[in-house]
Amino acid sequence: MVLSTFNHIAVDKQTRVRNALLHEFVEHPLAEAQVARIVQEAEIARGAFYKYFTDLTDAYNYTFAFVMGAVHQASRNLRGVVRPTTTLSRFDASLMRLINRGFAIRGHVLPVRRGRGWC
Repeated sequence: MVLSTFNHIAVDKQTRVRNALLHEFVEHPLAEAQVARIVQEAEIARGAFYKYFTDLTDAYNYTFAFVMGAVHQASRNLRGVVRPTTTLSRFDASLMRLINRGFAIRGHVLPVRRGRGWC
């Protein structure tokens, strides 16, 4: 998972890195992702990337966990909106509408890829 140095950098720098990771993994599957694009967008040195993550897979796992946390938070926010008797498919549809609109998580807006899916 993310190395401890990432948690000790300035919040705005964490935000830049996180947004660059989100953008890279939305646009490219892990097999095609590039550290070079991430560091260029985040405006950090390549060496800094490796101080925060052991490798690209580690960065992907961190990003996946971040996004899943956001999805779980969004589902908790829907609890008052969706009745317990609502079918799972209706709940899924409600959650997908929320995701398709894009939603803010701790100051970040998750990009939404339309069409071919996430990866």
